[in-house]
Amino acid sequence: MNTDELHPLASAYLQELEARARQLPPDQARELVEDIREHLVSALRPESGEADVRTTLDRLGPPAEVVAAAGPPVYVAPPAPRASRTVETSAIICLVVAELLFILWPLGAVAWVAGIVLLAVSKTWTGREKALGLAGLATGFPLVFVVLVASFTTSSSDGSCSDPVRVTEGSQVTESSTCYVGSPGGHSYAWLALALGIAYLAFQGYTIWRLTRLRRPS
Repeated sequence: MNTDELHPLASAYLQELEARARQLPPDQARELVEDIREHLVSALRPESGEADVRTTLDRLGPPAEVVAAAGPPVYVAPPAPRASRTVETSAIICLVVAELLFILWPLGAVAWVAGIVLLAVSKTWTGREKALGLAGLATGFPLVFVVLVASFTTSSSDGSCSDPVRVTEGSQVTESSTCYVGSPGGHSYAWLALALGIAYLAFQGYTIWRLTRLRRPS
């Protein structure tokens, strides 16, 4: 049977096959289409009905599957763009800035609230990473504020004086007392506070490193 005498269903099949075969190398695409054309010419007869044509085409399979089985396409899709991390970066910056602006506490409070909101609405971080951000970064501003207030209160109220001692020098009688600033174990508390501060800063550094790791876009 001549190619021009093919059933309309077979002709439409070949047209779709030619269109999909363009993703193959030219020689391979031309050879594939010719092989399928010859197969249809030999398998179908002029008197073949629509049912016979559909049966033959079903055995071949859809044109897309025929092309895919012939070889991988030349075209390679570009890599998907990385997910934007503007929200995540802004959250980290706000929380760190809030901690650094503890002296200007109104501005620090605004940055702190903004950082928590951005942390909560992030679509990139998981729930566990958000919890880590709250523990490692969101606690910085209130912790520094509380520590400074406590230090100021302690420094202004701490101290003790001994009982006055009456000293007689000739005809003059004077009383004197000795005052001590700080508690006897103040140095131990200072070292403990320093150790805890270093540990907390290390935890914050780990938190920032963990949250800034690039994640694959979902």
